[in-house]
Parts: sequence; structure tokens; C-alpha cells
Amino acid sequence: MSKKKHEFVLTDESVNGYGYRVLTSGIGREQFLKNPVMLYSHEYGLLPIGTWENVREKDGQLLATAKFDEGDPFAQEVARKVDEGILRCCSIGFDVLGVDDSEELKLPGQIGPTVTKAELLECSICAIGANRNAMRLMEGAPAATFKVGGRMSLTMVQGGNGKKEDINPQNRSTMTEQEQNQMNQLQQQVQQLTESNQGLTQERDQARAELQAVRSAEIDALLSAAVNDGRISETERPQWKELMSVAPENAKAALAKLNTRTSLSQMLECQKGKGEFAGKSWKELDREGRLSAFKAADPESFKNLYRETFGAEYKE
Repeated sequence: MSKKKHEFVLTDESVNGYGYRVLTSGIGREQFLKNPVMLYSHEYGLLPIGTWENVREKDGQLLATAKFDEGDPFAQEVARKVDEGILRCCSIGFDVLGVDDSEELKLPGQIGPTVTKAELLECSICAIGANRNAMRLMEGAPAATFKVGGRMSLTMVQGGNGKKEDINPQNRSTMTEQEQNQMNQLQQQVQQLTESNQGLTQERDQARAELQAVRSAEIDALLSAAVNDGRISETERPQWKELMSVAPENAKAALAKLNTRTSLSQMLECQKGKGEFAGKSWKELDREGRLSAFKAADPESFKNLYRETFGAEYKE
């Protein structure tokens, strides 16, 4: 069981293997210090193997002391290899919050931007560190003797194609060619489905607009007819239109039950028609062939005249 205290350079401000660099001064450590976990090779799905203590910044380097989990057999095996110098590297994992691609911040050999702001998430012990200086400080060697030359929080492994591959879970791309082709096909299918859905949405919206136009025209026609035949007044029209928009079927039924209002001209015409038969006897009207017209113009007077003439009620 390892009881040794090992100091590590977690990162620095050098140009990394990808051609960009990270400013140590821009790395936020507030959240990390609340949970300073030590992982192995950025395996976020596995339990931590320890924590980091005495995290501090010095001469552009981020330094810390490794504390391994004594109750974890795997963590103690990693600690043993660190004790014996078999494992010496570490690598930080972080979120990029800001970059600057200006030339004045670039160092010789830097082809990518400078990460000016980041949030530290974790630091892993690893077999091959992305940062050449992100490693255990050997006894008697001050931190200043290590040259700046770090990578951006990524651990590198040797792939089957002989090339280094990024295995950071947030940036990993280790798919085979077949897997990549399948991924591309899936992305194309997603794009096609998205475009199809957009087309269906447009068709739906157009159909809704057309249906709304038809319903609005129908309501206007019904209300115009009701105004014309006197069932409602023009001032009542807006209220009826709102009611039909909320409960169309109920409003239509209520509108249909309203009685038509007799206009003044219709009333005068009716009275004029009644006046033509005033004072006429049944025989006179019968002789003139106007009984049917009398009945249509004034049904009540027709029935009264029948009763007076025949002494009985008129039956249809």
C-alpha cells in the first residue's frame, strides 16, 4: 500500500501535440476543488481511484499532490506503478469556455488557437500523457526544470493503425470505417426525417389556414342571413361571431331557433291586404272568388266570418 506523496504537474501553458495551448491562469478550479477527483485515463464511467490535494499554480504550471484510494485494489495497483516509476503521466479533463486565435498569443509551433478560459473537471493518471510535462515530479527535480510542452487535457493511446487517437470521452473518435459509414447514414436519415417533418408541418399549417378560412366564410354567411331576415341585428353580429368561434354547433342551433322579425313594410302590406276584405260578407267574397285570398291574408277574420255565417267553427 502506497504511503508516498507524489507531486504532479497537471498542466502548463505550452503548445500541445494538437498545435494549440491552454493558459493555466484561465483554468477555473473552483468546482474542481469541491470534488478533486482522480480518474484513470479519463474513464468517466468508472469510480475514481483517488483525489488531488494542494492544488496550486506556480510559474505557469498547475501542480497537485496525488492521494490514492487505499481501499481500492485497482487504485493501489496504479499507486504501486506510480511508486516504481512505471506510471508517471497525468492528464486533465476540462470544458473549454473561451479561445483566442490572435497571433500575439501564439508560441513557436502553435497552429491552433489559445484556450484562454476553461473549467477544470478532473485529472487522470494515464500511461501516455498528452501533456509532455503533465507527469510526476521526480525526487530532487524542481518544477521549473520541466520544459513547457503540454496538450489540452487529452490522453493519447496508440491505435491499431499506428496513429495516436484521442480517447477523451468528450472528444473521442475511435470508430471503425464501417461504424463511421453507419453513423453517416443515420445522420442522413435524421436530416431527411427533419426535412420531411418540416414539409408536413407546413402542409398542416396551410390546411389549418384553409379550413379556418372556410369556417370563417360559413359563419359570415350564416350571420348575414340572420341579419337580413331579422333574427339578429347588425350590432349583435360581433357577439354572435365570437360565440360561433368558441362553440360553433351550439351557436348555429341557437341561431336557427330564433324567429324572424316582420319588417314594417311587411306589416303595412299585411294590413293593406286585410283592409280589402273589410265589411264583405261570406257570399260576396265567395261570389268574387276571393275566399282563399281572404283566408291567406287574415286567417283569424276568415274563421270569425265563417262562424258568423254558418254558426260553427271552421275546420281545416
